[in-house]
Amino acid sequence: MEAPELKQAELGLTTDNLRIVHEKIAAVLGRQWVSDDPAVLTCYFRDFTARVGKWPNLVALPSTTEEVQAVVRIAHAHRVPVVPYSTGFNHGGTALPQWGGILVDLKRMDKVLAVDEEGMTITLQPYVQNARTYAMANCFSALQGLPLKPALPMTMGSASTLCNYVSRGFSAIAGKHGGHSENIVNMTWVLPDGEILKLGPGSFPNVGDVPVQFGPGPDISGMFISADGMMGICTEITIKLFPEQAHEKLYYLVPSRQGDEALEDCIEFFYRMSQANLMLFIYKMCHTDALVMLPDEMNPADFMHMIPEHAVMLILAGLTPEELEIKEQITLNLAQECGLTPADVEMLAQMIGINMHKDMFKKIYQAGKVMKPKGSFQWIAGYYRLDRVPELMKDYKDIVVRYWKPSDPRISYELAMSGTHMQGPLQFGRATTIEFDFWWDPGNPEDVKRAIVTLRQMGEMMMRHGAIFAKNLVGTYELLPRLGVYYDLVCRVKAMMDPLNIMHPDVMPVGGPGFG
Repeated sequence: MEAPELKQAELGLTTDNLRIVHEKIAAVLGRQWVSDDPAVLTCYFRDFTARVGKWPNLVALPSTTEEVQAVVRIAHAHRVPVVPYSTGFNHGGTALPQWGGILVDLKRMDKVLAVDEEGMTITLQPYVQNARTYAMANCFSALQGLPLKPALPMTMGSASTLCNYVSRGFSAIAGKHGGHSENIVNMTWVLPDGEILKLGPGSFPNVGDVPVQFGPGPDISGMFISADGMMGICTEITIKLFPEQAHEKLYYLVPSRQGDEALEDCIEFFYRMSQANLMLFIYKMCHTDALVMLPDEMNPADFMHMIPEHAVMLILAGLTPEELEIKEQITLNLAQECGLTPADVEMLAQMIGINMHKDMFKKIYQAGKVMKPKGSFQWIAGYYRLDRVPELMKDYKDIVVRYWKPSDPRISYELAMSGTHMQGPLQFGRATTIEFDFWWDPGNPEDVKRAIVTLRQMGEMMMRHGAIFAKNLVGTYELLPRLGVYYDLVCRVKAMMDPLNIMHPDVMPVGGPGFG
């Protein structure tokens, strides 16, 4: 059973119907919070990804869960598509309308609703951004008076915390505290028919924000994670917080070997550190991390010889200086055994003009610079066993040379504006997130075409190797129909939850002829 196919006539995207919908939403929100002005609509039909979108017909800005509910009920009654939107920053084009309809911009829902020091949780609305989540949590303390912190993702400080969690973003400290979906406590969703659903322990009377993932009976929250709005609109989330230790230190470790052997040494160090359970944060970097953050006046080619293709960024933390010193000694011994040498972080930062401070990896204010070289940045990523990463890397390099790198012989593989990362390894090094990055000029049609073809090739390569797609991205969501019973079940759930298929239709290939 598949979700019903839609035609525009069935969706109610007619001039008269949309005028009635506009008036009804204005009566609920106030006329200033709904618009069909082309100058407003044009802000929402495209982003920096390679995915194509359409103009919405209306933009609505509710401020409460109840106002979101009212907008969705109006849309449901008139069969008009609904697309949720928070900060608009994502790498899958998943906030772009595919059929028009009502874009529900959640920027007025920007409140931190609660911080529970004893339960170590924070409750947020959709427009609370990562940097603010960290700053607010840090105002409260729990164990031994230590300030609290969230498990922030490796993304912009200006991106929505709620949306990153429900879209299965990566936790930068997954090796210590688990992935984002493991750290969700409660969620509030407005369903496609306008009903309000509460998930997690808070759905049970008098429980509150007990920091576990599930409520009474079967845990149905999973079908909302990484559904990218096709099952409803999330208006509140409660996530776990963690104590921030008083003493931290950042390390930049460079392999003594080169090429594939350097990657093998980094992987071995990942294993050893994960099993020792010492680090707070570990991240395999690549040459493009530094190149994309160089000041404008610096030519990347002049600095290529200074930047290793593979290196490891590491943060250690301790309650006391003595604890940190012990961890440091063990870590440096392990690094030496794996052929990695610590570099002088401050000297490297001064040489290439990069702020390599540990706070950068907490709040991620610097990540905006990632767009600078070309104007557009896209990644594709999945979870994979550490010992098999070299297999992926070989095929990745073949794809870069075949589809991505220009034919100009002066542009080496290293300068082709692509790179790989390993981040957020699972506890004990059982697996890691492997990420492949590409930069291109969205104003250059040839660049865009190369990006689309390359990302599709990367998705095929990852599926061939058995890497589990981490998120719905350009190059991955098109492949979901190959997943057999799993895909059929997703289609059935979508059809039951949203029989009119109005909730972000075609964001994923589960019904409707317009996908792709």
